[in-house]
Amino acid sequence: MPYDLPAIFEQFDLEYSADQSKVFESGFTRDQDNVVQYVVPGSQAYLAGLRAGDQLRSMNMYSDPNTEASMSYQRDGQTTEISFYPYREEPIPQLLTSDGNIAMISPDGNKGL
Repeated sequence: MPYDLPAIFEQFDLEYSADQSKVFESGFTRDQDNVVQYVVPGSQAYLAGLRAGDQLRSMNMYSDPNTEASMSYQRDGQTTEISFYPYREEPIPQLLTSDGNIAMISPDGNKGL
């Protein structure tokens, strides 16, 4: 179960930002025969042209949203090659390095945790 970081940060009166960040998302599922079962609408894989029912022929993908994925698939007897960055954007709460936060979490601060 994921932690509710904004609630935790707010509970301790810590300053944070929740900027959009890239997180890995392949954007599709496939079965054991490499047939695409589902493509997330609006995902990078969808935008590149991948659809349910496509037969994957080759795939080079790492779980890094900043590394371009490449693959080929067959649809209606025609092979197509595509590439895309496997990511979606999510707000990721991050603590700020403010004086207040440093005082709050430092061992010799006034309010140490």
